[in-house]
Amino acid sequence: MFNDQGSGSLYRDDPGQRPEQRAKTDHSRGLKKKLNNGETYQIIDTRITEQYAAGHLPEAQNIPHQDLRNKLALLDQTQPVITYCNKGVTGNATQNILLNHNFKNVFNLSGGFQFYDATKED
Repeated sequence: MFNDQGSGSLYRDDPGQRPEQRAKTDHSRGLKKKLNNGETYQIIDTRITEQYAAGHLPEAQNIPHQDLRNKLALLDQTQPVITYCNKGVTGNATQNILLNHNFKNVFNLSGGFQFYDATKED
């Protein structure tokens, strides 16, 4: 079950989890609004380098999913993180790794880069 928390994000409703451990998704419209409002995020593109090179979100850093555990020290646990992949599945897996390593405010971009790119405004 999902609950809309009014911020453009959806939270998995699992009473066994503390609120900071709940997986959060954000839609491209919500992300664009946050970025346009000047909110600061660490944006992690979890795709392989070739996919990243072909196109990525502004300010995104490429940390392929398979390299993430070895590069956790590059990220600030106190800053919000947005993860994404091509369609959303690997971004979600990356989000779970970060949550399991005590990152508190981690979002996964719903639909991944494909949906973001298809709905971006020129």
